[in-house]
Amino acid sequence: MSLDDASVAALRAEVGEGALAAQAPVELDGRRIAWTLCTADAAALGRALRVLGERGLGAVVRGGGTRSGFGNPPRRADLVLSTRGFAELHEIDVDEGVAHLGAGVALAEVERALAGSGWELPLGAAGEDSTVGGGLAAAAVDPRRAAPRSAVLGLTVVLASGEVTHCGGRVVKNVTGYDLAKLHVGGHGSLGVIASAWLRLRPVAERVESWRVEEPSAPRALEAARRPSARAALFEGGTGSPPRLLVELAGDAAAVAVDAAWLRETCGARAAGPGELDDAFAAAARVDPVDALRVRIAHLPTRLAKLTGGIEAAGGRWAALPAHGLCWAHFPLPGGAGEARVDEILAATRAAAREGAGRWRLEAAPLRARRGRDVFGDPDAALPLMRALKARFDPAAVLNPGRFAGAL
Repeated sequence: MSLDDASVAALRAEVGEGALAAQAPVELDGRRIAWTLCTADAAALGRALRVLGERGLGAVVRGGGTRSGFGNPPRRADLVLSTRGFAELHEIDVDEGVAHLGAGVALAEVERALAGSGWELPLGAAGEDSTVGGGLAAAAVDPRRAAPRSAVLGLTVVLASGEVTHCGGRVVKNVTGYDLAKLHVGGHGSLGVIASAWLRLRPVAERVESWRVEEPSAPRALEAARRPSARAALFEGGTGSPPRLLVELAGDAAAVAVDAAWLRETCGARAAGPGELDDAFAAAARVDPVDALRVRIAHLPTRLAKLTGGIEAAGGRWAALPAHGLCWAHFPLPGGAGEARVDEILAATRAAAREGAGRWRLEAAPLRARRGRDVFGDPDAALPLMRALKARFDPAAVLNPGRFAGAL
């Protein structure tokens, strides 16, 4: 789709000539998009969103683009709305352990700014271009930071109506809108565009050690992951490979020493390389966009063994964060595999999710496997509420139309 001259003129009147740029068409889930809007002014963005709504146009919200596959194919896409213009490091308060960051700031840039401060980011990056807003909108997880919502103190969000809203703030106590802020974390930009965020930083650990356990049981993996100083634990296996557990201990030196001794004596653990856990999780998060499919299953931690058996039986490999009740399943999907194989994989995924007493979602797959399916999994009782929220915050379906659960 492309913008007509009148729409281009109307948008540029609100955001300025340079904020709306034509480009060689880019492909996004079967849609060719030839325009990008990028501004550093939240009020101007709000005015532009009003124009889009009045003209029945749709925008795909994009940060660094590292999680573009986390959503359904859009129903329409007239332009890319880039948040990279909100690139200011507003404030880093090392005394209070909080930071106010623009949504378009790269997480890697924040990590560099925090170096030596005694604090670190509570968000994990999916690549050098991962942004603050993108990580929050996708509610992205990694082994050390599995709950992005818990790090959010407040957000500035631009709604499709054009209103610039502030929910929460630099402290939680007596702040109106704190819970509303969490609505936008994991909202995939479908309810509003995150412009900036107040985040609670995390203290840098005094001591960090990595340990590896070969062929552990699921109960033992969960027990290890719940040790007091276990900051991260990744349990993986499948497709004929014996399971492996990687545990990162972090905290004061005495607590780490106690848990390291328990891992050695109880689990037969051996020291792992400092980057081994990161490499393993990066492999778990990586998928061939043409020849593979990745599913995430949220489950009861005690049911992990039941669901991984189903994944292996369907020819998949898996990686889990046992303490957080999250499991990723990878299935090969060769170019010649048709609809029947995709249906077979998703049937196995549903069965595994039932065994784990949880929910599933399709995180990454070729467009042919996502088209006509809801990547957010089977509809549940929350779908009417999500429809009501979309109707309340974005009745004209300006923001990421069709991308969220239920193709909202």
